[in-house]
Order: sequence, then C-alpha cells, then structure tokens
Amino acid sequence: MINQDEGRQTLADEIKASSGINFNACLHCKTCANGCPFLEGMDYAPNAVIRLIQFGMEEEALK
Repeated sequence: MINQDEGRQTLADEIKASSGINFNACLHCKTCANGCPFLEGMDYAPNAVIRLIQFGMEEEALK
C-alpha cells in the first residue's frame, strides 16, 4: 500500500509486503518485550519501535 499523503511506500508498508506482518495490528501489549535479551541495550522497547514505525518515524526507529 502506498502512503497517499507522501506518495511513497512507508517502512510499515515495506515490512508488510515482504513479511506479511501488519504493524498496524499491534495492540502494544508489550508481549514482545517479555524476556527480550536485547531490551537493556535498546533505546526503545520493541513495542515502542513498532509505534515509531506506525507514526512514520522511520529514522528514529532505525537509529
């Protein structure tokens, strides 16, 4: 799906096209952070990274 506001495909769109995962379906239950061995070294929890992608903040999510 192309983001019509910007006329380009978003990172969420690219992820969905390549993996079939719809980030907009995330309920932010934080299950993905439970037991995550990388959580201590991350600036954002996994669900927060998903939220950044949902908001189109691709650069911030990829930092």
